[in-house]
Amino acid sequence: QNRPNGLISYTHPPRVGSVPSSPMAVVRISNSLRPLVGGAAEVEVDAGDLGSVIRLLGADYPGLSERVLDEKGHLFGFVNVFVGEVECRTLDGLTTPIDPDSVIVIVPAVAGG
Repeated sequence: QNRPNGLISYTHPPRVGSVPSSPMAVVRISNSLRPLVGGAAEVEVDAGDLGSVIRLLGADYPGLSERVLDEKGHLFGFVNVFVGEVECRTLDGLTTPIDPDSVIVIVPAVAGG
């Protein structure tokens, strides 16, 4: 929720694909992707698998899925997505099941020197 000074309140993160009272997975957004989600550090998502999470986020926040998925719908090699503490490629990739209490972290690699 935007405050008059432009700060974002993270007490109730934005919700995507949800019934307002249902428990939802939390997606933590890295600093480099936050401009695409209105500055939010976290977004709540109601989806059955990781691919659906990313598609829902992309539908609500244009440009986000294009920074995470290639034209074939696969994760870019430079993007790490964690479900809990485990990188999704060591699980079931985009078909990894997402529970309402899951925490997902999207971390694109940062280049520089």
